[in-house]
Amino acid sequence: MEKLKTLDQLLEITSQAEGLASDGVDTDTLRSLFGKIRRIAQEEHAKNKEHTQRDALSPTRYQLCIIGIVEECNLNRSSSLSLVGLQGRLSRMHEDISRTIKEIKASRQIM
Repeated sequence: MEKLKTLDQLLEITSQAEGLASDGVDTDTLRSLFGKIRRIAQEEHAKNKEHTQRDALSPTRYQLCIIGIVEECNLNRSSSLSLVGLQGRLSRMHEDISRTIKEIKASRQIM
């Protein structure tokens, strides 16, 4: 359940950021939301890294989603990110999070 809550939170923040990016306004709020997405994903990635190393299993769909978000957030982090580039990243994150939520819910229904 905690994973779904985290994904729902990331989906909500990503949706807010997408809305700001689509308005074409480069704001501090947009940068703050993107930073929040990065922070949450990095924290989850650190937690998952411990579990993956301990269990020595292949990464789960959830872990792959978090890794994808971390990578999207860290690409060209040092250079300034254009709104178009940011919008694309947010869109990819949104799609991946939505897909992961659906897969987790579907797998729970099977059980």
